[in-house]
Amino acid sequence: MQQEQTLALRNVSGRVEETLNKTSGLMTFLKGEFDLFKSSDQINKLTLRNETERIYNMLVSEDNVCRRMMNETLSLNTEMLVNFKEFKSNAQNWTTETQSNFRASLSGLKQIMSKELKAMTDILVPSSCEKGMLPSLPPNFLHPMTYSKHGLNFEFLCDTITDNGGWIIIQRRVTGTTDFNRNWADYRQGFGLVDEDYWLGNDNIHNLTSSGTYELRVELQYKGRKAFAHYASFSIADESDNYRLSVGAYDGTAGDSLIYHNGHQFTTVDRDNDSDDSDNCAKADGGGWWFKYCDESNLNGNWGIKDDSGVEWFDLTGRDSASYTEMKIRQV
Repeated sequence: MQQEQTLALRNVSGRVEETLNKTSGLMTFLKGEFDLFKSSDQINKLTLRNETERIYNMLVSEDNVCRRMMNETLSLNTEMLVNFKEFKSNAQNWTTETQSNFRASLSGLKQIMSKELKAMTDILVPSSCEKGMLPSLPPNFLHPMTYSKHGLNFEFLCDTITDNGGWIIIQRRVTGTTDFNRNWADYRQGFGLVDEDYWLGNDNIHNLTSSGTYELRVELQYKGRKAFAHYASFSIADESDNYRLSVGAYDGTAGDSLIYHNGHQFTTVDRDNDSDDSDNCAKADGGGWWFKYCDESNLNGNWGIKDDSGVEWFDLTGRDSASYTEMKIRQV
């Protein structure tokens, strides 16, 4: 019986040592893979996360196996208590110490695993839209989120990649399925679906841009050409000033077709605030916008129309329609 117990103890010792060596090696591998991922956007994150979860489950399984073997050894000790008191005491002390050391090592590994899993979860499903966020790879770099700061609560898409990410998309025209010929109330509260086309809402845009300094990036596509316009600052006034537009210095590849509208109020089919005394520009050109006499840009115009009532950015499209637009803002 003493020989049987000794073999059992050796079995436990060997299994514990094997498990610790195995998990240490796996964690070294995992950390190397994760560090490589953070420096390159070519690693498949889903595969990495699955591998992490597999290793974590293996750790739990190994813990259970070792615990069961230790319990079996303690059971043998109990049966031999009368004849092997001294051996039993030594074996039990060794088993308890080994189990304690293993659990401490496993706990440390689990904490590391938990931290790495949390980091990878944040990558796959970002929790906030902020500049410098870890990027998500195309084609899923746009993530639906809920904004719940400054007393606001609304759904939006976050661009996690462009220029270090963190862009709140306030306007999107991609599918042409959403009607942008809306009244003042609709433009005030917002409309559309974040996974299709939408307008975030003038109240939301004002409340956001009045909470700090925001920059604006406009992205467009026209006849296969992609272009952008960046403005160093962007804000709109509140409803009492009819959401008056204010933009800063321009740079980009699309041309500065928004400067014409700088300082002008928002107009819709039922609220005429443009500078054209003879007509309502929203009725003439479609959508709602910061019209003047009437526009050099109107990204809320009529989808697919090949004249100045279309989705227009004059420096890029002329009097024609873009096939893709996004307006996105980010706190500076």
